[in-house]
Amino acid sequence: MIKHVLVFLIGWAVLASPALAWNQPDRFQGVRWDASTADARKIAADRGEPFRFCFEAFPYQVCSTSAAVGPVDSTILFLFRDDKLVSGQLSFKASDFDAMKTQFIERYGPPTTQVEEPFDTKDAMKSVNRVLRWGGNAVLIELRAHGGGSVEMGTASIATKPEADRVAAERAKAKPKGKRER
Repeated sequence: MIKHVLVFLIGWAVLASPALAWNQPDRFQGVRWDASTADARKIAADRGEPFRFCFEAFPYQVCSTSAAVGPVDSTILFLFRDDKLVSGQLSFKASDFDAMKTQFIERYGPPTTQVEEPFDTKDAMKSVNRVLRWGGNAVLIELRAHGGGSVEMGTASIATKPEADRVAAERAKAKPKGKRER
């Protein structure tokens, strides 16, 4: 019995280690997860990165600013659901992807996965997109060399796991299920 428990624990540790090996952030751009819009606005201003504007994009309130992430100039979006910070997004020049990748690895450790995915541009061109992901029990991060159908812009998304799970469930629910039987 003890042997089976030890085998289970060792197996779990090996499988879980990639998710536990990186530094999951407890905040985004200095703003803790679940902070209110008002709290985030004050923290951003105190950091010298005041919100330029905020707008509603159901189900989110989105606030925008710009700042350097290391040497990379970025547009930064804070996404609030029910007045709580749940996600952050960055956009930057695709030519700065390697510098952004270095910043992320220095901050969060090695990604849990790295893939190259086929990518269709807005101009219907075919390309390959480098994608790095950090998956954990509290936060999920995705860094893309190209985002939004543009070869000129890279993107990063950092979200609480509950928010990422909620978005995935909403997408799955909205996805067409094929032909209905009549």
